[in-house]
Amino acid sequence: MASNFQEGQRVEIIVRDQTPDDIKNRSYYTFWGGLTGEIYRIYNDGKAAVHIDNDALPDVVIKRHTDAQDRMKKRWIDSLSDEARNRLTPEEKQFKLKYMVLVDLGDVVATTRRPLPKEQTKRKSLAELDKQEAQYLNSAAEKAQ
Repeated sequence: MASNFQEGQRVEIIVRDQTPDDIKNRSYYTFWGGLTGEIYRIYNDGKAAVHIDNDALPDVVIKRHTDAQDRMKKRWIDSLSDEARNRLTPEEKQFKLKYMVLVDLGDVVATTRRPLPKEQTKRKSLAELDKQEAQYLNSAAEKAQ
C-alpha cells in the first residue's frame, strides 16, 4: 500500500470518535486524537508505528509511562553484576522508553507542530473559566451600551 508518509516524518493523530472496529482491533483510542509524534515504521498493511512525544501525552498517561520506565530501569540495573554496573557510562545508564502507538495511516496527518511545554497547556479550572466568561460578558454588555 503506497502512502505519502515516510519514516521519520512528524505527524499528528486526527481527532475522531472511536468505532466498534477500533475497539475490536485496538487501532484507535479517543485520547490519541491530537497527539503528535514521529513515524517510526510504516507497515505494508497501511499501519504505522508512531513514537509519541512525551510532552504531548496526558498527565495520567505520562505518569504511568514514567513509573513503568523507572521500574524497568531498576530491574535492569539490579540484574547487572557490580562490575558490569560500574563499567556503564552515564549515557549507557540512561533508560528511556518510547511511547509508541500502532495506528492506521488514515488516522494521521503530516505536521510540523511540536507539543507545548506542560505549563503552557495547563487547562483552566471551572472557576477560572467562569471568571473569564463573566469578564467577557461584562465587556460585551459595556460595548452594547
